[in-house]
Amino acid sequence: MSEESKVVIEVHRDKYVASRTSAGKTSLNSGDAVALMLAGLSLSEVYSVADVALDIKAKELTAMYEHLNDGMQRMTLGNRIRGAVAKALKNDEDIMPDLQAMCDEFKPDEEEAPEEEAA
Repeated sequence: MSEESKVVIEVHRDKYVASRTSAGKTSLNSGDAVALMLAGLSLSEVYSVADVALDIKAKELTAMYEHLNDGMQRMTLGNRIRGAVAKALKNDEDIMPDLQAMCDEFKPDEEEAPEEEAA
């Protein structure tokens, strides 16, 4: 294949938001409400959120996606959760507050920064 006929796929990383994984590593996500909600959760926690959002038991979801690597499982679950949120909104239901509350329970309390004394 000549240089002229090669297809180059450009990755537009400027559209992604930096976040941390549950293991503390740096990651990128789309920055939408679902991605921000799931940021920092472990894979098993994302399965728990998907269980509620999709009304499919986490055990069944795991069986469906266990052949994928952890990143692909997480990405797939995130996309399915996005679909469930969109479907609920289309039916005039908002499941995001319940999902957000669930995710907040999984996340450790952030330590409050000490207040600075006024001079």
